[in-house]
Amino acid sequence: MLVVLDDASGSPAVVLHREFTVVKEDLGSVLFRLANAVGSHLHGALPLNRAVIRLAGTAGRPRPIDDNGRVRLQTEGAVALACREHVVDVRLEPGKQLVDWIPGKALADLDAEAVALVDAASLAPQKGVRERYAVAAAAALAGFSAPAL
Repeated sequence: MLVVLDDASGSPAVVLHREFTVVKEDLGSVLFRLANAVGSHLHGALPLNRAVIRLAGTAGRPRPIDDNGRVRLQTEGAVALACREHVVDVRLEPGKQLVDWIPGKALADLDAEAVALVDAASLAPQKGVRERYAVAAAAALAGFSAPAL
């Protein structure tokens, strides 16, 4: 999911959102197509100050990296590279690190704000899709408070 927020009005608002799907083909082609799609949408949304990618969590316990985990890591890397082509400040953080950028805010509060933004923009009433948009929106919200590089 890709969510771009703008806070020029004083209140964050969704200005771009996209859900990416891929056809089943070799992993290299999938990653290439995904990176191109993300890059294309970001290019159309320029200028952007920062891109924040919320890394998938591990529920607080280490586990070996299986094929699904490996693909997730490769996907996050491909998206980060696509973002970096268009935005200088690219951050990759798990949700628990994102709230460190916002003093006094809990992850549940950040996620609730993101759900409210998604609902206000009428992005996705379907369960599951709505939550995935909210994860991306929470990362974008945290990006407004990220410390300078």
